[in-house]
Amino acid sequence: MIRFFYLIQLILYPLIISSPISAKEVPLCQGKNLIEHIRQTDRNKFQYLQSLVTDNQNADAVFWKISDDQGRVSYLFGTVHSTDPRVKQLPAQVRQALETAQSVAVEIDNLNEKTATQIVQQLPGLFFTMQGQDKQLDQVLSSQDYATLLEASKSAGIPANLLPILKPWFASVNFFAVPGCEKLRINSKISVLDAQITQFARSNGTPVIGLESIEEQYMAFSTLPFNHQLTLLEDRIHTRTLLADMYATTVDLYLSRQLELIMPLSILYSKDLEKSRAASASFKKFLLDKRNIKMHKRSSPMVKQGGAFIAVGALHLVGEKGLVELYRKSGYKVEKIF
Repeated sequence: MIRFFYLIQLILYPLIISSPISAKEVPLCQGKNLIEHIRQTDRNKFQYLQSLVTDNQNADAVFWKISDDQGRVSYLFGTVHSTDPRVKQLPAQVRQALETAQSVAVEIDNLNEKTATQIVQQLPGLFFTMQGQDKQLDQVLSSQDYATLLEASKSAGIPANLLPILKPWFASVNFFAVPGCEKLRINSKISVLDAQITQFARSNGTPVIGLESIEEQYMAFSTLPFNHQLTLLEDRIHTRTLLADMYATTVDLYLSRQLELIMPLSILYSKDLEKSRAASASFKKFLLDKRNIKMHKRSSPMVKQGGAFIAVGALHLVGEKGLVELYRKSGYKVEKIF
């Protein structure tokens, strides 16, 4: 996963896109690299960004080799949920590992609009506030922020009477997850990297398993404490004009293997630094650390057999509680490739 709510664009897109458009000449997203900008123009701000890095273990690589003392080998690949052709141009070593894999694991393998819509209907409490007016968005957001949200909801086709009861995380995903240029590309059926890997594996006859269900991913977001959901929504409203730049910077950080700066980037441009730092820690706990344990447990049988290719969002690899360290603690040798 990559950068707060941008991280989940693939997971939730069936809920927020309109009907597909014709895939002709769809332009690439354009944006400036915010980190390079502050590096050149504001040294103090750049140093503060670096001070926000709290856990950079294994943040300098996205492709890892997992091996045991019997010579069985598997691979761990960190992805970014993007249509950018630069991230989809898989290096030769990754392609070879994928082509020869005996099994492939991805975050989700049954993503489709019908399933996602059914979940909204069956589990509305994950997406809508059922706790009274004191939790409704028109009551907890400032009048200015709510007006911005209302305007965004019109473009997304969300009925005005539903807007107040959207949970903050769901509103963030619906309105501020990805820039319009990326929405256009996905609506045009241009696949993101994760989908490309799944499609390749299936066309190659390789078994593909999902490490989570769609319901589990929605539940993970819904379990974020309400105040932290609200902070993240306020931050997304605050930085909405930077969305294309944030997207471009995230992709650049992925390509340059500077994963440790991705979450601090969101904090740096937040509305309230202290509140955002607390929300970031909560995000890490519920959306990364807890899910990493689940992903590790469910992928372990594949790795034990050898020949596994595991592709998950790159932030799932990073840190003391990331998948790289979880496999090391399980007795495997995990080596950085690039």
